[in-house]
Amino acid sequence: MRRVLLVLLCSSCATSPEAPLSNAQLSGAPDVRAASAKPGFVSYGAPYHKWTISFAGQQGCGASTLAAIELNTLASVTDVPIGTISVRTLETTIPSLPSAYIRYMNGTVVSGTVTIESASSGFVVGEVTSQLMINGTATDVSGSFGAPVCPE
Repeated sequence: MRRVLLVLLCSSCATSPEAPLSNAQLSGAPDVRAASAKPGFVSYGAPYHKWTISFAGQQGCGASTLAAIELNTLASVTDVPIGTISVRTLETTIPSLPSAYIRYMNGTVVSGTVTIESASSGFVVGEVTSQLMINGTATDVSGSFGAPVCPE
């Protein structure tokens, strides 16, 4: 009986929102090894749909976030935007859609782009290239991710 229970537990793990395993790397952040994507909504004077790509040191939807990318679209557009998206410099001011914002080490965004290469079967793949002011120093921050979609 215990073996049957163990098999059932393991088979449910294989279909969790955290499978397949993620992968990620981010320059200047050697602890980043994993990523996850999560949908949601936000209001910056108007309602927007958002996708948050979280960079973490371990696998899982609940892992501690070391850096994050927020992708915004109209509230009625819930698909992950595909292609190259400009990174905005102010978190709550969205000049055009789709739009992106980066949170990393309390840095201030100078410029950048996020490219979403694919978003299908519950998995988002892309890369980021940006420049942030971190502790008064212009710092290039780039990386890539393959992130499973986590539940809202």
